[in-house]
Amino acid sequence: MKVSLENLAITFGEVLAPVLIPIVNMVKDLMTWLSTLDPVTKNIIVTIGLVLASIGPLLIIIGTLASALSNIIAIAPLVGTAFTIMTGPVGIIIMAIAGLIAIVVLLVKNWDTVKETTSNIFNGIKDFFIK
Repeated sequence: MKVSLENLAITFGEVLAPVLIPIVNMVKDLMTWLSTLDPVTKNIIVTIGLVLASIGPLLIIIGTLASALSNIIAIAPLVGTAFTIMTGPVGIIIMAIAGLIAIVVLLVKNWDTVKETTSNIFNGIKDFFIK
């Protein structure tokens, strides 16, 4: 049985290697490129990635809490309704508009830094793909 499992692993490795090797090389090149960036640009990229990665689970948690609260709070249906509205389409649109306004304010306040960092990022991406 051990030999059979080893042969199966080898077969999978032979099938997956042509797909995985280019991906691993691309990730390695991307990490090399990221290591050449200045600390401010790295922090901006990491922050954007973390914000994007946290939005989905955050919405799921808020929806679950709203559902639980609306079930628990039978004496105050308005609270449950408010949470339901906040996590429903209207609430998401309101949060998105508030987020966009906050982003615009931050962009205006830090325009020179954003402009320089964006230019560095796009030049780095261009150089990465031209290689």
